Amino acid sequence: MSSSIPLQGMDLISCAQASAKQGSEEAAEQCGYGQNIQLFIATLEQACEEIGVTIHGLTDLVKNQEAEAEGVIVAPDSLSEL
Repeated sequence: MSSSIPLQGMDLISCAQASAKQGSEEAAEQCGYGQNIQLFIATLEQACEEIGVTIHGLTDLVKNQEAEAEGVIVAPDSLSEL
């Protein structure tokens, strides 16, 4: 469900991350920015910087989601193999 007003801060980051795989047009629409993709991306980058995360566009959020989903657990087989 798209927002009727442009989201800001963590709400914007969460919405953008949830819809990032659908592309910037869909993500901007879902986050309340309509067809104004440039304002959406600029506001998203600023919101991320405010929490100490640097992104260079919506694709950075997609990469982060995929990296988390493809994690590998590395551990010894037993305590004696530490």
